[in-house]
Amino acid sequence: MDSNILSIIIGAAALIVGLILGKVIFAKNANKKVEEAELQSQTILKEAQLRAETIRKEKELEAKENFVQLKSV
Repeated sequence: MDSNILSIIIGAAALIVGLILGKVIFAKNANKKVEEAELQSQTILKEAQLRAETIRKEKELEAKENFVQLKSV
């Protein structure tokens, strides 16, 4: 077999293997980033819910205080 043809076949095989490995590695990294983003979004949602609950309680307390003040007048 001609050495040029053999070189082309080896080069093409190496390219195909490299592309497959690149896709596998990229897919693993992409999945890891998606998982990290999901965890971060869950953390942000929990913090937002806690803040909303705190604000709601503060506003209820203010409303009760205003009611007591209006009632005493």
